[in-house]
Amino acid sequence: QDPRAMQTSFLWARSQTELAIVQGSLASALVSVTSAFVAILLFTRCNLLLSITTTLSIIMVIGLLIGVMVVIMRRKFGPVEALSVIIFLGMAVDPSLHLAHTFQYNNGGSESTVVRMQRALTQTGPSVVLAAMTTVGASLMLVATDIVLFTDFGVIVAINTIISIVVAVFFLVPALVVFFDLWYRAKEWWLSTAAGTRAAEGWASLMDRLPTRGAGPRAEQRRSFSSDESTGSQPSHAGGPDHIVHML
Repeated sequence: QDPRAMQTSFLWARSQTELAIVQGSLASALVSVTSAFVAILLFTRCNLLLSITTTLSIIMVIGLLIGVMVVIMRRKFGPVEALSVIIFLGMAVDPSLHLAHTFQYNNGGSESTVVRMQRALTQTGPSVVLAAMTTVGASLMLVATDIVLFTDFGVIVAINTIISIVVAVFFLVPALVVFFDLWYRAKEWWLSTAAGTRAAEGWASLMDRLPTRGAGPRAEQRRSFSSDESTGSQPSHAGGPDHIVHML
């Protein structure tokens, strides 16, 4: 063969374009997950444990979606699938975030995490499920079209919505109960030690030294939290949302 020969085909340009789209989409997915974590962290008022657990559920949704598309549907991970991951990553945030937010602010005193989650499911569960049903119903309209792109998009939307609900109910809910129960037990153990007792006393002393003029209920919140730390019990709900932030 002549060494000066060159292969020319539009497929080379197409392959490079698809490769750039896939690589760029994966990088965007990483940025999107990071942005979602930061947004959840701010939305939950810097509740690190709640934010990490919710972000893990979102990552699980995207991983399962890619697995369904590649393994079960036997689709190649091309530009359409790469762009779909970016879009559906945002859609996967809603169910998990709503349940986590309701769990955070459903504190009725010394109630266990199981009771708090039962209340969260009772209050937010029907709304999340009905919202998912409307999304799946809307995606079925796309499946009925003759355009292949719209049909594929509708199928992926329905699958992503179903996976999001399943992960939020069967992974996020038990994970929050287990993780927060372990957190409370670790906190009680720490407060039972000498170092934990000194830390609680130091925190109570610091809160008493802070200016309370014009604070009103805020001073009562500080005293209530200090009392909860010294006894090792779960903080009460009397302090409002700011008090729950200290609790979690």
